[in-house]
Amino acid sequence: VFPHPKRNFLLALELLFPTYFVVWWITLFAVLPVGLKPIENPSKEEYVGAPANPDLKRKAIINSVVAAIVTVIIYVSLMFV
Repeated sequence: VFPHPKRNFLLALELLFPTYFVVWWITLFAVLPVGLKPIENPSKEEYVGAPANPDLKRKAIINSVVAAIVTVIIYVSLMFV
């Protein structure tokens, strides 16, 4: 998929960003359910399975780091192997 690094390095960098985008979305669905706890005593307006504290900002940061690591692994394995 990726060209040899000596032939076209810029093309490989252009493919890096779409790869990161796809990996980010895939890892998002793996990171979202981590650490969720349901609301203890939900009222009538709250859904029984709703999380008490979803903490989406922290999960977005963790997801970005995990996606970057996975993308680098994919990039290096395809470019230099």
